[in-house]
Amino acid sequence: MRRRDQAQQRAAAQQQQQYQQQQAQAQAATDAKQGEYRKAQNVCLEGRGYSVK
Repeated sequence: MRRRDQAQQRAAAQQQQQYQQQQAQAQAATDAKQGEYRKAQNVCLEGRGYSVK
């Protein structure tokens, strides 16, 4: 019984690690898209004569 519990704990830990890696990748992709959007927005506003910080 104890070995089965240990195996289940290892499997759960691996799943948690995979989930965290996926979340980190998703967050990185979101951050990149937000940066691209802000850059494009700033270029557009500057093109219309607005000053952008």
